[in-house]
Amino acid sequence: MTKYIGIDLGTSTTCLSVVEKGESLIIPGPSGEKVIPSYVYLREDGKFLIGEPAKAECIADPYNTIWATKRLIGRKFNDPFVQYSLKRLPYKISESKHDGVQIHGRDKTYPPEWFASLILKSVVHHASTYLSEPVKKAVITVPGTFNKFQREATQKSAEKIGLEVLRLVNEPTAAAVSWGFHKKTGQTVAVFDLGGGTFDAFIIRIGEGNYKLLAARGEPWLGGEDFDNVLVEKVASAFKKQYKINIYTDKIAHQRLKTAAEKAKMELSENDEALIYIPSICPDISRVADVNYKVGRAEFDGLIEKLVDRTIQIFHRAVQDAGLSLDDLDNVLMVGGMTRVPLVREKMRRLIGREPNCTIDPDEAVARGAAIIASGLSGNPVKLSPPASTKPADEYLSGDVDIHAMYAEAITRSHDPSSPDQDFSSHQPDVLPDGGIDTPNLSGAQNSSNAEQAPGAQLLLEVLSQSIKIEDLAKILAPTAGNGNGNWRTGGFTLKASLREGVRIKVYHNANGNGRRVMLGEFVIQSYKATEHSSPEIKVYFSVDKKAPFAVNAPILSAGISK
Repeated sequence: MTKYIGIDLGTSTTCLSVVEKGESLIIPGPSGEKVIPSYVYLREDGKFLIGEPAKAECIADPYNTIWATKRLIGRKFNDPFVQYSLKRLPYKISESKHDGVQIHGRDKTYPPEWFASLILKSVVHHASTYLSEPVKKAVITVPGTFNKFQREATQKSAEKIGLEVLRLVNEPTAAAVSWGFHKKTGQTVAVFDLGGGTFDAFIIRIGEGNYKLLAARGEPWLGGEDFDNVLVEKVASAFKKQYKINIYTDKIAHQRLKTAAEKAKMELSENDEALIYIPSICPDISRVADVNYKVGRAEFDGLIEKLVDRTIQIFHRAVQDAGLSLDDLDNVLMVGGMTRVPLVREKMRRLIGREPNCTIDPDEAVARGAAIIASGLSGNPVKLSPPASTKPADEYLSGDVDIHAMYAEAITRSHDPSSPDQDFSSHQPDVLPDGGIDTPNLSGAQNSSNAEQAPGAQLLLEVLSQSIKIEDLAKILAPTAGNGNGNWRTGGFTLKASLREGVRIKVYHNANGNGRRVMLGEFVIQSYKATEHSSPEIKVYFSVDKKAPFAVNAPILSAGISK
């Protein structure tokens, strides 16, 4: 029997979960830890250390200890975030062929995806041993800000080790699922995700099994490491004042201090003070110089307050982007290890005027949600309890997660990776990127007297298919000429279930010609779920006109028989 698991492949840590007897459980690491550091150490003999053993080597050999590759995966070398990483990461990074990124270690170069594959291979092997059953299929979570190339690179990293990716799911959606937001909850949920390397704020509307992203904001370089760095800077400044020695000039000494600062930060989430003590931090000098710095929670709060305020401001702007007030939020979910910091929770409490939801371990929430989705894809039942909310309890319906309603998570625009003119940037929901198709106005609600002046609607096509090109689909959707009524051609295309193909079509209207686009509607067409012994196809026919913008017929074809 093959187990389906959920994997939260994080910037700083990785967490695995599986559903057993209807409940999500964390798969502990080799030493019993709930999260496994996303670190790889390149040994001199050509072998590797992964997880806690690798992170331990970061102090002595930061040049060959590779971490935070999630920041680099799927990016071009000239990407601003890659350039920023050059200054922050101790190991060497350079440009590879085709403008990509390569990492140097032990006189060799590796793509970032290679390290992701190593981590996945290690944790999946351990999971198979722990479960006493082979693990060959998984749902893997990715940041909501990941573009299609970052998602593809993540999926390829898994496929290289023989792991089938059932679905790539946005981390905030997985977190919402772990709390039990599922069918007919009818809630507006905010996810505040502050991890080791990144910060994301998402506003999601959930109802009738649908997960609709209303707004998203975030920063790829804002997380636990930044909190560590402000404490490192404070201690390094005091050390330099006492000994006239700049710790930053010695990467090993700098890494030792970062490790100690991270530990102190974690202690301060539980205690009022912590001691940073590092004997002989620079042993190559003629005199003994110890780091001996006591930091209290009040001092630490003062150091990190600006960073915390940035996360709160970004979160508040996301709520505003969704066109909501703070009172409209039924739940605010705290996700990521850094949400344990008391000041973070206190600032959020002040903002929303009530307690945020911290009932699930913030390091585990995303992985648990991924496991629930994986279990739903396997057809196994999942027990979900109604989450706490201002809504009456009888509005909930416990039961299986409607997995197919979340299919839009995986849909991206079709592309040719070899094309030099490819647009590598991600896009926001309210921006129509290249690929939009100018069409006649489809809004039936518009007054006829203004119809001739209307700039019209526009279509945004997003395609996940190896057989369908967005250009060909655009031709099918093109309006017929001559009648002026905006009638559309009727067309069809085939989606292969074995490839988990799909198409999402959004319709935007450029309201009053002022450049602000309003989404009129969208629909998702996905391939039917294949079984172990069959690969059915869906033949999709649609006819679009002013009276029926989305008339879709998608019979399932199996052995030539329509069902």
